[in-house]
Amino acid sequence: MSDTKDHLAHELDKMLETAEENGKDSLTVSVQDLHNAGEADGNLPGDTMAEAERVLRAAMGAGDSEAPGDGFAVAFKLPR
Repeated sequence: MSDTKDHLAHELDKMLETAEENGKDSLTVSVQDLHNAGEADGNLPGDTMAEAERVLRAAMGAGDSEAPGDGFAVAFKLPR
């Protein structure tokens, strides 16, 4: 797994954990959301948007679904 993929997966885990701690029953995360969260700690390599989509797709599980709208996003069911 690449450093970028690891970093993005970690950011997604933090986003889901925070939503659960705040009592949410779902969280929608777009490729752009994940990319922005990853960049908050510093610049990411150029093809990070494609990597962010791969991380989101890999994280989808039972009860999760693709969210409607522009670009790819996942509606994650909480708790995980």
